[in-house]
Amino acid sequence: MLASSSAGWVALLIWAAAVEEYGIINWLTMLQHEDPFLQQYEKSLLGDPEKDRAIYDADSPLTYIKNATAPLLVLQGDNVTIDLVGATLATLGLGLLVYGLIAMNAGRITAEALGTTIVGTAVLCAFVLFERRTPDPMVRCDLFASRDFSAANIYTFFLYTAIGGSLYFVPFVLINVHHYSPTQAGAALLPFIFIMVVAARWSGGLVARIGPRKPLILGGIIAGFGFLAFALPGSDGSYWTTFFPAATILGCGGALFVAPLTTTVMNSVPVEHSGVASGVNNAVARTAGLIGVAVLGVVVTTSASYIGGFRGAMIASALLAFAASGVAAKGFARFQPSAPASG
Repeated sequence: MLASSSAGWVALLIWAAAVEEYGIINWLTMLQHEDPFLQQYEKSLLGDPEKDRAIYDADSPLTYIKNATAPLLVLQGDNVTIDLVGATLATLGLGLLVYGLIAMNAGRITAEALGTTIVGTAVLCAFVLFERRTPDPMVRCDLFASRDFSAANIYTFFLYTAIGGSLYFVPFVLINVHHYSPTQAGAALLPFIFIMVVAARWSGGLVARIGPRKPLILGGIIAGFGFLAFALPGSDGSYWTTFFPAATILGCGGALFVAPLTTTVMNSVPVEHSGVASGVNNAVARTAGLIGVAVLGVVVTTSASYIGGFRGAMIASALLAFAASGVAAKGFARFQPSAPASG
């Protein structure tokens, strides 16, 4: 994130220098002051400047820097108010909650850890209440009026808590128990990633053909069995008979729910809010992964042995995946294919 932010600032400074030197305020004036190679590159991206003049006349980012929102570079369309209170409550609440859960690792369930967790939960509740009342919220609560959007985010929270939390501990058990090298431990999960990447194009179109309900239910169930497969290996055995089948099963489950889940979120709200909906869902997924590491960390570290704690975390992850399937079964309506056009 830091690298991408730095790159963004460098690009911004370069464009600012161009404005200062040449008066470049849009793509067309930029094109006029470029060398031939860059001109061809810009045309390949934006099209012919004569036929697509509207694109070339579009304002550059410097237009936004010149207005009152310049200090924070807010690019939020008509909503130029920053929800500082909401951001503070969300950050503080999540930080306290995760800190409290991590403090409980290894069975250290103290009054301080419990108090921090409770306060963090209370602050997150205050965040939700504040977002429902403020005129310019960081999270648009009205989006949750859509049943599909709400179900998709609950599904996301359950499943990504399981994935983010459980897979965090896989490399540790491979290195500490099975004596893999760090490189081997990282490569052990490649089947999971490979299957999802290869199947993404196919699974992304499932929603249009059969609706979101079936792939999300089946994906959650298969993922649950994948987590259970991770719980089976002991302290020995070949990779191909222990962790490879587990990674493959989990990858098949992911192939069924990752792309359809994204499509469902985008389709569950009006098109003008699809970007916000995607951002909310992404935030839910990242938050779920963070909480998953903290919660399952308690499970792993309170066990008498690392392998026993790992198995407990995988079983808990499987239960979360099965719960996500239940959410999909109850939350999404059965698919009704469109009637063929009469002609």
